[in-house]
Amino acid sequence: DPVLTGVLVTLQVAIGSATPPFGCDIFTAIAVFQKRYKEVIAGTPPFVAILLLVSFLLIAFPQIALFLGTLLSNMKTRYAYILLATLLMSALWTTGCSRNKQKP
Repeated sequence: DPVLTGVLVTLQVAIGSATPPFGCDIFTAIAVFQKRYKEVIAGTPPFVAILLLVSFLLIAFPQIALFLGTLLSNMKTRYAYILLATLLMSALWTTGCSRNKQKP
């Protein structure tokens, strides 16, 4: 299925960008948070572990990746847009809340 393939490739790229020694997310975190390389590296294992776990779950249960598309195709268009807008707003709100918790 091309949707599952796209989701898996995206996850693998995310894992590659977050793992040392040359992950671009690491260098972005160093610049944004003004921390040393070793401090940032020490915080990456939980995130990489979660991404790997999700990858294994998607390989074992591909229905997880295909659930939203199936849900939206069975809904009327108006309700699908409402659902997508709600998901987008919650993602934006969560991102804004996490930014407010950063220490200066």
